[in-house]
Amino acid sequence: MKLNWEAVYRLTGSRSNLNNILEKYREVFSGTLKEMKGLKVSPRLKLNRCPKSMKAQPVPNAIRSKVETKLERLAGLEVLEPVAMSEWATPIVPVMKIDGSVKLCGDFKVTVNPGLCADQYLLSKTCFVAMLAIRRLPKLIFHKILFQLKNMQKESMPLNPGYPGFWKIVVWERENFQGRRQEFTCECFNITQCGFDNVRSLRVESGAWVGYEHHGFEGQQFILERGEYSRWEAWSGSNSYHVEWMMSFRPVYCANHSDSHMQIYERENFMGRHADLREDYPSLQAMGWCNNYVGSMFVKNGAWVCYQFPGYRGYQYIMEYDRHCGEFKHWKQWGSHSQTPQIQSIRRIMH
Repeated sequence: MKLNWEAVYRLTGSRSNLNNILEKYREVFSGTLKEMKGLKVSPRLKLNRCPKSMKAQPVPNAIRSKVETKLERLAGLEVLEPVAMSEWATPIVPVMKIDGSVKLCGDFKVTVNPGLCADQYLLSKTCFVAMLAIRRLPKLIFHKILFQLKNMQKESMPLNPGYPGFWKIVVWERENFQGRRQEFTCECFNITQCGFDNVRSLRVESGAWVGYEHHGFEGQQFILERGEYSRWEAWSGSNSYHVEWMMSFRPVYCANHSDSHMQIYERENFMGRHADLREDYPSLQAMGWCNNYVGSMFVKNGAWVCYQFPGYRGYQYIMEYDRHCGEFKHWKQWGSHSQTPQIQSIRRIMH
């Protein structure tokens, strides 16, 4: 049986019906700022996620006055609230609209979004099949829809009680803790921006950290747990390919040694034989894993460091619950330095 899907999904109606809808929901289409009723936004942060503050992006002089006017207007409407300081700071991105006005967007992907517990809503295939037959779609523009969500619950964003001192690392420009030093309680994207040409010794005073061979969190990874590292061999000495460079580092926020849980799979996309891990395993083969490689991993809680060879040797791969939503479907997601799915020992990260 062949159905005429275009006829099935065609929208029909008269102008009077449209006018009735506009009259019934006139507050929605009034163009003024209204408060959305019956809905409260309650963003939930992942465990141990610290606040993040980013510098403001430069605004072109041609639209600077429009941006300032827009900010003043939003403050007058109590959409924005001026503050003297804040632990969270997101850069704004001005976007020019067709009518010449400016729309202000927050670049939350660099601050709060990575730490949010996001709900997933997947559309069924039936919906997509139905949409293929539709020739015209109604377009509803809700005026300032984001501004209508006024009931933000500030108490719904718990932070780590130890912030900012829970994560602390001290780095030196020379070996054996000599030369210039600097303390960090948050990530360092590029150590050269702090006047260092490299990190040659360090001390982790609290929390767990991961160091990277190159700036921008690229290259080989080195797990850095509480203790002193007088030379580069101390953090990369177990690697098969020694490197003397560590140009960036960041905290491991979700480390939870006492309650870590991960599943490893034989093939990519969580296929094939799998095993549940809750302890440290210096040799996966000794625990019964039949291969010297792992196709994919699903971190359900905590943070783990995986090693290329037994006995915690070789390349290190840091697997965290709050990265990729804990889902590492392919070995290329393990890091920019990953060249093989070979994994033969795994342990939990201490915090």
